[in-house]
Amino acid sequence: MSGKRFEWVDSLRGVAMIAIICGHPAANPGMLSSLCYSFHVPLFFMISGALFHAEKYRKFIDCLKKYFASLLLPYFLLYSVNIPLWYINWRVIGDSSSSGDSILAGLYYANQLLKPMANGALWFLPTLFLTTVATWLVYRVIEKDEEGRLNPLVVALVCLCVGCFLKICDIKTLPWTLNAVPLCMFFFLFGGGLMPHAIKLSNSMASAPRNQKLRIAVLGMVVILLGFTVAMYSVRISGENVSLMRNDIGLPPIGLMAAVVISSGIAMVLIASPTCQALRWFGSNTLGSLAFHVPVMRFIENSLNNIFDISPQPVLVALVVIALMFPVNWLMNRYTPVLTGKTRISFN
Repeated sequence: MSGKRFEWVDSLRGVAMIAIICGHPAANPGMLSSLCYSFHVPLFFMISGALFHAEKYRKFIDCLKKYFASLLLPYFLLYSVNIPLWYINWRVIGDSSSSGDSILAGLYYANQLLKPMANGALWFLPTLFLTTVATWLVYRVIEKDEEGRLNPLVVALVCLCVGCFLKICDIKTLPWTLNAVPLCMFFFLFGGGLMPHAIKLSNSMASAPRNQKLRIAVLGMVVILLGFTVAMYSVRISGENVSLMRNDIGLPPIGLMAAVVISSGIAMVLIASPTCQALRWFGSNTLGSLAFHVPVMRFIENSLNNIFDISPQPVLVALVVIALMFPVNWLMNRYTPVLTGKTRISFN
């Protein structure tokens, strides 16, 4: 089962990436931003947890090697490529006062709340690395629990409580977003716990009649609507979106529960719907989009603002950037696969 690739998972990742892009225009409308932030990064962590198989790595060093090659090495390479793009966007056509030294420091802090980064979206990769290796350790502890007192969902709830406690105590942000790792682990572990149920639904939909698929898709849409309603209530009461980089969780723990509900509803719709090959391809190449959607977006916005004196329309900018990410990812896959961790590298 672990070796099978599910098309709906790629599509789900594509939806999450589109939501991230739609949430990042500088002049984003409040409602659109709140809707996107309510689930996009949590969904990415849930997908990563759903696809994680701790049993593949018998030793901790094996897990470190694997995720250093697929997450940390691309982070350092992609950040380096983003430095000249930052210079063009913010020194040539923009008005940033950040120094080159502070941008280099941002490479190591991996948290733009501490130091300005060449591309703030790249914080996700080191944090995902920490979350993944920490989860591997959790699974080893569970594996050794002979009395069966622990399971991934119990640990996920513990992580949720720790994350909420850190937020309530106003623990300041840390390098590599260490303070947000407990909440990231909650979504990661929860995604792993939901995956068997999603696979069961996927298998049943493979041979289900059209009307049954339609019922599941409609139910998924209702679940999404319910999740968005709860998320907007959380934002209205707390004044915060769910932003794992900032360890902002909306109204604890309602904001986080809304993210789970929305993500589950989207998965239901995609499992029951025909595969969109464009969305699936987009979702199977998200690292390039993560790395370059921000500099491309800022180039468009700064050019319109500072050169043509035109106020950029955020929705239109987001749609243009989404379209541009298709050729960007194609070029990276063809000419620079090492940037996205797709070139096999041995550390033995």
